[in-house]
Order: sequence, then structure tokens, then C-alpha cells
Amino acid sequence: AEVREDGVKLIQKLKQMILQANRVPDLVGVGNLILTRSGNIKLVDINNISKVSFDRTIPVDDRGYPVCDKSIEALSLLEQKLSGRPLDGKDVIYNTFLDPERMKEVNALEKIFQLSAHPLHSDSRARYPWTRYAKQ
Repeated sequence: AEVREDGVKLIQKLKQMILQANRVPDLVGVGNLILTRSGNIKLVDINNISKVSFDRTIPVDDRGYPVCDKSIEALSLLEQKLSGRPLDGKDVIYNTFLDPERMKEVNALEKIFQLSAHPLHSDSRARYPWTRYAKQ
């Protein structure tokens, strides 16, 4: 119960940061959130903080990743799981960033990012390394 309460407090503080400072930390980077042995959630990478804008623009980081929107999506999942109830339908953060049309655009940007980070090669053996070992 204490772990859940601490998690809910973390979510409240992050939402306060989003609303008051218009900033959100990267919650989706590998290793940015950790679960300690005692069950606490810790934010360990505080170097990547994104500006939050409640307009229609979808900001991307220096590598083209929509980190702001994906972090808020991660925050919503954490809130749902830790609180054990659905999101508040009147929450301005989630109403803005979890809008279905916006999420489609964010997912398209994420796919573009993934393709640019891992471009497909014309050689099928480069794309599928296990084929190197197949008999030809």
C-alpha cells in the first residue's frame, strides 16, 4: 500500500511539473525509471526534460523522437496501474496528449524515428542476421 501511495505522489508531482513549469522528464528512455528493491519508483535520468505545449504541435527531441507525448502516455499508464482506476476524463493533460488523432500522429513520428534509427538494408542477411547461418 505504501509503494502505491508513493507512486501516486510521484505522479502528482510530475503532473504538477507539467502544468506549472510546462516541462516533463523523459519517462520512456531505457533505465530512466527504476523500481528499487523496496518497491519505490525512482526517476534516475533527469537530464532529458522536454518542454510541454498544450497546442497542436508535437515536439520532438534532437533525434526526432516525440519524447514529450510518449512520456505523458507513460505517465497515464503508470497512473492507471498504480491508482487501479480509469483516468479522470476531465484531466487537461490527458485530454490533450491522449487525444486519438494526436496519438496517431505521435505513433507515426515514432515509426519514422525507429526507421531512421534502424534503417533497413537492401541485403536481407543484414536485416535478418540469422540467415547468415542458413545453408544456401
